Amino acid sequence: MQKQRNVFYGGDEQHIDLFMDYEVTYWSYELNCTEEELKQAVSVVGNTVREIRAYLEEMQADHIPQV
Repeated sequence: MQKQRNVFYGGDEQHIDLFMDYEVTYWSYELNCTEEELKQAVSVVGNTVREIRAYLEEMQADHIPQV
């Protein structure tokens, strides 16, 4: 089954362009992070969505208290 494309987002689905405000807003929502966290992730791992997602997941996992 083919993944349906989000018609509200018209950019490249593999890279994030921090110079485009709508991309920052879209990807912050999609990745469940703040704009600052997104910008930090891009500065650390680059603008590839896969790498950013992995970085953010790792950062979130590091901040979850162990029970």
